[in-house]
Amino acid sequence: MTPIQVATARRVWILCRSVAREIWLLKPPTPGYADAVAWMLYMLAAYESAGFLARRQWRFMRTSTGGAFGLWQIECAGIAAARVAVEKTAAMRERCLVWLYRWQGVWPGSTSDTLLAMQDRDGDALGALLARVYHLLDPAPVPEGLEAISVYCKEHHNYGGKATAEKYLNALRVWAPVVHRDWRVT
Repeated sequence: MTPIQVATARRVWILCRSVAREIWLLKPPTPGYADAVAWMLYMLAAYESAGFLARRQWRFMRTSTGGAFGLWQIECAGIAAARVAVEKTAAMRERCLVWLYRWQGVWPGSTSDTLLAMQDRDGDALGALLARVYHLLDPAPVPEGLEAISVYCKEHHNYGGKATAEKYLNALRVWAPVVHRDWRVT
């Protein structure tokens, strides 16, 4: 772990907790559900970014629309769907833009601007927001318990990829102690 990775992990944890509590479709989440969502988002970022290093799928050029983007490694179609969901209602748009503004983020004018923004550290809040909205579009609720969350990550985020529930959980075993001193998994 480098100091930059640790600093990024801590910042991402704060983003995950905030976006999990403040961004919803119909009604605010319960505190317990928001915690499960925060752990899910953090687990995804820890694994998908190879320990908070990659904001772009490695074999693709920065300007290509192929591959996945941001610490959460969301593909272009998922980003586009999340952008549409943000714009769908005035209430959702306002909630998202106010949240993003508080984190000094800017709502990009186009999907291509979004893809570029998510590849930089300054785009991490945007990435967290779009990852949250992307998972709001899935009707399956995030389960309780870290092992169940790791299965959810495989089945609902990386369903066609190389990740496994165990790999997600292992990433959390490495990175959770950085942000939560009482964290443990058996």
